[in-house]
Amino acid sequence: MKPSWATGFAISMYACVLTTSCKLSGVAVIDDQHGRSAERLPALVWPLPLPTSRLTLRLPTSGTGTAATTLFGPASQLNTLLRDHAFETAWYTVPHGVAVLTNIEQINDSGQALAGPLRWESGPVFRLNSASAYIRALFGPSAGRFRAFLFIISDASPSYAPTELSPEVLNSIKTTGEDSVPAALSSMPLQDGHQIHCLVYEFRRTATDTPSLLLKTSEIRVKEHLRLAGLDALAP
Repeated sequence: MKPSWATGFAISMYACVLTTSCKLSGVAVIDDQHGRSAERLPALVWPLPLPTSRLTLRLPTSGTGTAATTLFGPASQLNTLLRDHAFETAWYTVPHGVAVLTNIEQINDSGQALAGPLRWESGPVFRLNSASAYIRALFGPSAGRFRAFLFIISDASPSYAPTELSPEVLNSIKTTGEDSVPAALSSMPLQDGHQIHCLVYEFRRTATDTPSLLLKTSEIRVKEHLRLAGLDALAP
């Protein structure tokens, strides 16, 4: 028997109540410091939930023409790099720039992604279209360690809040983003202060019947996370 709409609603609300507010994202324009706007995108919650670890990276080289002088260049290069290494991407607006969130992957204690489909076994499944999906949504994965990357391209420093965060909530946030780089970023000029801020959210689950908890600190450095995820081109 398929689960009722009420069951699906209850699971969605479970993810929502784990944060201080159910309003995780809205719709806003991408604005630079001169008031110019590109297009409407979902707005990422701000201040951001405090990550496990973070590092400021240099902007990648951005080609020629508008790609070399606008946000579209580094954004599209970052998106291509992530997609080339099997990550899904979700794009949002943030103050003075854009952000991209990856899907959650399962890793070992050294930071290496697990092989095969186990890599993406990260949390409850919200597409309740089968009995197995229903069971997984109720119980989630067994013990494990997980991570997601959030990259912010902006000339504004990220601000943080001690928000409770779980893989379920992170997955819910990801569903609100756009899956491709906004073409209108080609009208947003790069500024001297633009940087890439890499945020890593790590979670640990000790047993099937316990929730995944955000790690406050990690022995794995951000550069090591990037290297093991195949993204070391961002931090050579």
